Amino acid sequence: MAQFREYEIGARVFFDGTPYEVVERANTRWGSPTYRVRELGGEVKRWLPPPLLEKKSKILDKSGVRAFVERFYAKVAEDGLLGPVFERRIHGEWGPHLDTMVLFWSAVLLREMNYRGSPPAAHRAIEELEPKMFKRWLELFHETMHELFEAPLADSLYERAARIAHMLSANVLGQPFTELLEA
Repeated sequence: MAQFREYEIGARVFFDGTPYEVVERANTRWGSPTYRVRELGGEVKRWLPPPLLEKKSKILDKSGVRAFVERFYAKVAEDGLLGPVFERRIHGEWGPHLDTMVLFWSAVLLREMNYRGSPPAAHRAIEELEPKMFKRWLELFHETMHELFEAPLADSLYERAARIAHMLSANVLGQPFTELLEA
């Protein structure tokens, strides 16, 4: 029997390029759960079936953000270019960094307001930061998104990450990063 991801009322999800809040739960006539969601900051409502647990997801929620962050940073830790930079800063203590990144990406993608920090300030402290590191970061981001999410969602999330890389590069290196991957 198929297993579905469960959502709590008030949970935030990202679907078809739009962040929503879960406002109601019901069951379909076949017994599977379905959810009514409201567009954040608006009144537009729609019914949304939850994604199957064993497939690539069409919907991003907090657990999807956590899964992405954990898989992505596992790749970063093993990467020959990025791994040493992170290791010099976090000394193997990935837990607090992963928690911060879940808060950051939940703020960016789900509009949750729990993140407190300044990405430009944090990245300015990295003396060895170079444009090629932004490129590698985006390559790993793109790869990981496409492992976990269906193409339209993965591409939409990648576009947001590319804008962040562009902004950080302009802010930290004094020049916008323009070498973006094809989505």
